[in-house]
Amino acid sequence: MSDVHFIGISKLDSTKRQLEFAINIFFHSGDFVVIHTLASASKTVLIDLSKKQGIVSFTEEMMKLIKKDKQNFVRKKLNEAQNFFKHADRDPSTLLKFNPDLSEYTIWESIELYQKLTHEITPLMKSFRMFFYTKHTNVILEEKTRKEFEKANTIVGWKDRKQFLDLVKLFEKDLIK
Repeated sequence: MSDVHFIGISKLDSTKRQLEFAINIFFHSGDFVVIHTLASASKTVLIDLSKKQGIVSFTEEMMKLIKKDKQNFVRKKLNEAQNFFKHADRDPSTLLKFNPDLSEYTIWESIELYQKLTHEITPLMKSFRMFFYTKHTNVILEEKTRKEFEKANTIVGWKDRKQFLDLVKLFEKDLIK
């Protein structure tokens, strides 16, 4: 009989691994399908875990603003790429019109949920958040914070994703918060 080795892993640990791997692939400008699939899987589990803790995700909060009779349509659109990448039972020959930038928002929401659930954020997640807010300053409501990220964009520049991996080391050493 061969030695069988099992590893115990929690839902939270598996989703953290998926999320961090998606971020790593993202910073290395890797495959957009893999990035989105991992980020979406992580987000799905985090949403489920959050519901059990009474934490409302951005997606769920946004659904409150949608008419009841349109919510299924909106959910379908929000999950369209995720479902396309993992299923072929209904649409085996369909082509998806996909915007890879969608993954950035999926990762961002996953990080926010992970932090709310665990009260922690990893250096890699902090670095992605820095990338996200540097690139998407238009989503920041508070003017002072928005201006800080606009200034950071002139120093770091979001177009070179790999440089954000260097920031991870600074976050690990608590040289930046």
